[in-house]
Amino acid sequence: MTQFSPLSFIHASDLHLDTLISGLDAVPDKFRDRIIDAPYSATERMFETAILEEVDFILLAGDVLDPQAFEPRAIAFFLEQLQSLNEHDIAVYWLGGDADAPSRWPDSFQLPQGVHMFSGTECESITHLRGDEHVCTITGKSCDGRARFRPADYQPDQTAPFNIGVGYGAADKELLSQQNINYWALGGQHQRSSLFTSPRVAHYCGSVQGRNPTEEGAHGCTLVQVGEDRTIRTREINTDSLRFHNETIPLTRTMARAEFERLFDDRLTAVLSNAGDQPLLIRFTVEGDGLVAGTVPRTQIINELVTRLRNQYGGRRPAAWTVSIEFAAERSLDTDAFEEDTILGDFLRTVQAYQADAELDLDISEYLPDRGLVGSLAEAVDITDAPEREAALRDATSLGFEMLSGGETT
Repeated sequence: MTQFSPLSFIHASDLHLDTLISGLDAVPDKFRDRIIDAPYSATERMFETAILEEVDFILLAGDVLDPQAFEPRAIAFFLEQLQSLNEHDIAVYWLGGDADAPSRWPDSFQLPQGVHMFSGTECESITHLRGDEHVCTITGKSCDGRARFRPADYQPDQTAPFNIGVGYGAADKELLSQQNINYWALGGQHQRSSLFTSPRVAHYCGSVQGRNPTEEGAHGCTLVQVGEDRTIRTREINTDSLRFHNETIPLTRTMARAEFERLFDDRLTAVLSNAGDQPLLIRFTVEGDGLVAGTVPRTQIINELVTRLRNQYGGRRPAAWTVSIEFAAERSLDTDAFEEDTILGDFLRTVQAYQADAELDLDISEYLPDRGLVGSLAEAVDITDAPEREAALRDATSLGFEMLSGGETT
């Protein structure tokens, strides 16, 4: 085996510079700017890491930004970051995903020197040089809006000292392993995961910043270092500036309100004891068939608890902002109530229809008076985000049970 020259690179994907943080019904003033700037801050940290680590190149595995949805700030920021890499002789190999496929970009769009976007019509291989030295070969094919990621299309360079494949979308572990690719740089999934890690690697680096409660935990990019013996070492680099976190609270018996609320305080104390510097955006899910004793409606208890937790923990360092408190076991829709020929039964069947079909238009504006069709009220009922829609239906279920079944909620 010929001597191999070590190399290093950053693997990043799903920057989504055009997508804001969502799933929050209220934003604390203390880190409002941090929430607004989170996608930009995370992307900037990724580029700064590449410069500090003096990597050979960056692999962008799809969904950097949607050219038909971004604001001028996004493209100006991104081009500025690319130019900074060029000044440090760091190349960028960019594979377009669903959001940023080459066909979606205007003809006037010009990439800085040192940046290559893979074709969306054919799989192509690029030789990466360090001076005159052939360091590795990088193979990829951007999305074209029709064909899915096909590992069989990737024909590695048999003469290359190291082969890298860049792909976007769902991948089959067995199909990937059949190709003589040393490192598969995969994109299109927002959570980190590896399909295999030794001696070859197939890795989803995840998004650089979680954007809603379903994207919990740390997010960032992956630093890949290949030694003289071609051994691959990966290191996760966290770039997020705030972090979503999900917690489950058990409610398996009837308990006093004070005891119920103490469960949340205990859990927040434990979470914060292990938190870093990033603010935590926490969604609580209450599981079990227990009850909160007393005559106060559960909706009121939850609303007052959310307000207290936000006031008590949202201003700490690190901060813990309660996004929501939801009940996983609203009285099940497969109970006798579902079959009832009552207003409650009609309500449950309607909710189930909306939960079962995400394409069913949840148009609440038709119930507003004419004067309510503009302004903040109209914006509040304009539900287009999937997590927001899911949360709204859960809240509607809770309120419906409370109002239509005499306040007997689970």
